[in-house]
Amino acid sequence: MSGAPGVDVSKAYVTGMPDNGFLATRSAKVNADGTYILEDLAPANYTVKFKGYTSGGYDAWYGGVTQATAKPVTVGAGQAISGINVNVSLGATVSGTVSMPAGISNGRVAVQAWPDDPSHTDGTILYSFSDIAGRYILKGLPPGAYNLCFSPADDGALTGLCGPGSSEGGLRISVLPSRSYHRGGLHLAEILNH
Repeated sequence: MSGAPGVDVSKAYVTGMPDNGFLATRSAKVNADGTYILEDLAPANYTVKFKGYTSGGYDAWYGGVTQATAKPVTVGAGQAISGINVNVSLGATVSGTVSMPAGISNGRVAVQAWPDDPSHTDGTILYSFSDIAGRYILKGLPPGAYNLCFSPADDGALTGLCGPGSSEGGLRISVLPSRSYHRGGLHLAEILNH
């Protein structure tokens, strides 16, 4: 695996998904030099997904743009295969600060980016949690429109009403690849009630 400048491949994972639903999916962390090993693969055809996570890159499929268009890799019994590589593109970064009403901690607010078009990202929802100061960062968003959802990890005093196809309780954003966006000073009660 390789990545565009700004992508830290050592923070990415690779997953092999068999076409036979009875076999186990296998995942492995990518090494700093871009190498990885998926071990204990049963004989089958696999689609291979490179998951960006916090690498700054967005998810990529071997030989295709989506799982449906990915090129299957056929693995035989005891067979070692090499050369299954992709170059991961640098995605957008969205960061900011949320503040909670008095008496509720700013820490551990779940921040999720729900894509307007789930097929564009294979339904992947990027998420992060705020730190004690309310700061959050989402890395590796593919270009597109999203609904940012905020859900506090509190005692139930506030709840997030956000998800796919819903703009209620969320914050609408559109991002371009390799760009950084910062949203500071977001008061969660105002976001949930707009």
